[in-house]
Amino acid sequence: MKIIKYKKNKSNKYDLYLDNGDVLKLYDDTIIHFNLLIKKEIEDVEEIDKYNKYMEAYYKSIKYLNKKMRTTLEIKEYLDDYPHLVIDMVIERLLKEGYLNDNYYLKMFISNQIAINNYGPNKIVRKLMELGFDKESILNGLNEYNKDVFLEKLDKIIEKKIRTNYKYSSNKLREKLIVDMYNYGYDKKDIIDCLNNKEIKVSSNIIEKEYKKVYKVLVKKYEGYELERRIMAKLLAKGFSYEEIKNAIKNVS
Repeated sequence: MKIIKYKKNKSNKYDLYLDNGDVLKLYDDTIIHFNLLIKKEIEDVEEIDKYNKYMEAYYKSIKYLNKKMRTTLEIKEYLDDYPHLVIDMVIERLLKEGYLNDNYYLKMFISNQIAINNYGPNKIVRKLMELGFDKESILNGLNEYNKDVFLEKLDKIIEKKIRTNYKYSSNKLREKLIVDMYNYGYDKKDIIDCLNNKEIKVSSNIIEKEYKKVYKVLVKKYEGYELERRIMAKLLAKGFSYEEIKNAIKNVS
């Protein structure tokens, strides 16, 4: 089949008009690779199409990488619709050209999580494993940081959450902090050790607010001693101490 006309298309693609009426849309890389500008003849359409698919996957990956750094696994998943051979060729080229660098990605990911997010080491490990990294490589990356870095982060997060507590009793807040920090990826022992060094004081406003809420509901059903008993039970269940509740009752009476 002879090429009778070339027409520039979007970006770096061309429409090639053939003498049989077909139109091939090819990347300029494909045209150069098969020397079509000089030969002006198509000998193996299937082979040309395979190479053009490879170029399509390559440019698609470059565009994807321009938005943010990606891992090899992310590129493979992104190109899932392409043949395995094409994906392997693209990955090999991206690695060679430096667009993909998993070691650098791993280091930058850990650095950013430590600097920006509240994540502890365990959550960083989980997230990197989801991105295709093996646990040994991740732990090697984390070992570049002293454990004190994470303990200091943990201490600051807990301190802030205690300081900005406007809702929970001391017991409930402690329970919540253990669950939250564990979900953030910190070791339970480190969390408890940190909390044991903190004095969790609850504002009287919190207790009084909770007292008024409970009172408003129960006063419709009970009175006198029974009302007081049930209010006490409800507030104890919320984690407030007996003394805190008694003081709250005294302040709002």
